Amino acid sequence: MKPLGWLTTMRLTPTVLIVLWMLLPRIDGRQAHSPQADVSIDMRNVHLRVSDDAALDVNWIHGRLHSTSPDRPPVFDDQSSFTMEIDDAEVALDAASLTALVNRAFAFKGSNLSDLRVSFDGNNIVQRGKLSKGISVPFTVTASVTATAEGQLVIHPVKVKAAGIPAAKLMGLFGVELQDLIKGRPEAGIAVHENDLILDPAKLLPPPATRGRIVKAFVRGDRLVQILVSRERDPLRPAHDVQR
Repeated sequence: MKPLGWLTTMRLTPTVLIVLWMLLPRIDGRQAHSPQADVSIDMRNVHLRVSDDAALDVNWIHGRLHSTSPDRPPVFDDQSSFTMEIDDAEVALDAASLTALVNRAFAFKGSNLSDLRVSFDGNNIVQRGKLSKGISVPFTVTASVTATAEGQLVIHPVKVKAAGIPAAKLMGLFGVELQDLIKGRPEAGIAVHENDLILDPAKLLPPPATRGRIVKAFVRGDRLVQILVSRERDPLRPAHDVQR
């Protein structure tokens, strides 16, 4: 069954419902609001369903909903009607949601990756799947994750195995790097530089569109945690203190 929308698929507490009811513009004609005005939003401890097979755990989000149309307010069930402008946030993705998102991102014509599965090992991300280069080869990549100054995620392999053999030795023997083996898709938020996978979460996640910059990314238990701030914030200004 198709989700009813961004709002209706959230796990909402009574407090969140009351806050959203107070914040959303009333469009019954009894209250007049400027349709161009941003709507403030403050969420905590919300399980946000972003697609049939992926969810975002929102520990907190402070921000605004900015209408994409000058003549209408944001409408939660119309995910194209607004952009979420993030001032400050901590969100997390579990392994199942990451698996769904990366499989969707690599499901394009000409992709040479398939059957991707994501898990965690300590502070690292572990990705398993199949790489097709003439033949289909199973691989396992153990990687660290960090954030760039531009707010992208860097997945840096620390251990790679292909068909059970340490791939670094094979790649060194033939003089190739990861970017020679894996096709990127920048328009979908995936780029490959040398041996690093560069991810743009704003493009990977389904609508609604978000504007924010990741300043910190790390693994906490069975979640990939991301700390975000406004894109207008000084990159040197620290975000909230967080505990891993």
